[in-house]
Amino acid sequence: MGMDVRMQASNAGSDTMSPGKVHGSSALAGAPALIELPLDRPRGAIAPWVDAHLSIGIDAALQSAIASFASRSGTSAAQVSLAAWVLLLHRISAQDDLVLAVPSGERLLPLRVELDPGISFAGLVGQVVAAQRQIAEAASADAPQVVFGPRWGGAAELALVVAGQDLPTDATLHYASSLLEPGTARRFLGYWRQLLSNALRDPEMTIARVPMIDADERRALLERWNDTRTDYDLDVCLHTLIEAQGRRTPHAPAVVAGDAPLD
Repeated sequence: MGMDVRMQASNAGSDTMSPGKVHGSSALAGAPALIELPLDRPRGAIAPWVDAHLSIGIDAALQSAIASFASRSGTSAAQVSLAAWVLLLHRISAQDDLVLAVPSGERLLPLRVELDPGISFAGLVGQVVAAQRQIAEAASADAPQVVFGPRWGGAAELALVVAGQDLPTDATLHYASSLLEPGTARRFLGYWRQLLSNALRDPEMTIARVPMIDADERRALLERWNDTRTDYDLDVCLHTLIEAQGRRTPHAPAVVAGDAPLD
């Protein structure tokens, strides 16, 4: 099984991605042109090039959870993985209306998903499946069993490729290093796996409540990074502290009023 997701619609590097060329479909009317990602560097005038990648494994427990849900819901492992990817894009962009590029044969077709934060993950999977069916019918082709092909173009900013036969074994995130640092890309990939794992523990949980960060990152956010406590000598007067600071930095301005410093 191979999967490929592109984060942009109208400038993802393929004529088939243009809303006016989707076989007469009106599904993209009013759709956003981009998914606004939290990038490390701003987009430039030249389209970014996907030139870096990193991978993570998918363990047996997660494989089993994917297979079990897919069997119960009458969907495929690829569709379940795609729904988690849509959920990730929703979380990191804060957008409810998303357009992704999905390969269908030799073409790239736009998959639009409009999310309701109150929908369950099971409901999101059904919504993704329905959207796939719609674009397949619009393209006069059979709905693809493999939802994403192993292709990506240079103008895409982010592409997820999930490898495996019947079940995913590992996931590779291809990204533009001109926009993202490796650490950011690694977090995105970890978030995808975390969302997928947590959503499958309770598929009826609303997507707004599915945890995205693991226990270590949660502790860092709530405890280590938020620990701003500082010990002060409560017996020292304020003017004494100011005098001590003056001795430490005798040449630094003491007060600045407009453009006029007071030394």
